[in-house]
Amino acid sequence: MYKRRWLFIVLVFLLALTAACGGNDAAAPVEEAQPAEGAAPPAEAPEQEEAPAAEMESEFPLPDDVDAGAVVDLGDGAINFQTSLSLPDAVSFYRFAFIELGYVERELLTTVEDTAFSVVFDGHPSGKAIVVQGVDLGGSVNINLRFEDV
Repeated sequence: MYKRRWLFIVLVFLLALTAACGGNDAAAPVEEAQPAEGAAPPAEAPEQEEAPAAEMESEFPLPDDVDAGAVVDLGDGAINFQTSLSLPDAVSFYRFAFIELGYVERELLTTVEDTAFSVVFDGHPSGKAIVVQGVDLGGSVNINLRFEDV
């Protein structure tokens, strides 16, 4: 019973986080200000290129299908993104990736359900655990990775 309550709380948190970070595609268009008559045209801002996922400054491994522009930096090393991997494939990806990096899964805290998962790994030099949580959004999986004192 305790695991289900905890899982429900995690799911609500992840869904709220996804909704907050997702924005609204149907937002009203913003009108651009017109320069005053006779004024010089405004200088255009230089375009910034997005770094590919492989070049992102993250300690966490990312699936190959993750677009760097879709990764949300939540601060303190925490990230959130969506992947086209299925839920079981996402769990397998992170189990193999972190075990290969020398981390140990804390099986007592592992929860894998039909629509969500949570896996905790120990062994990071900071002494903090790595928490990997995912929620099936139906067509994609939302993944949240972070360091946490667990």
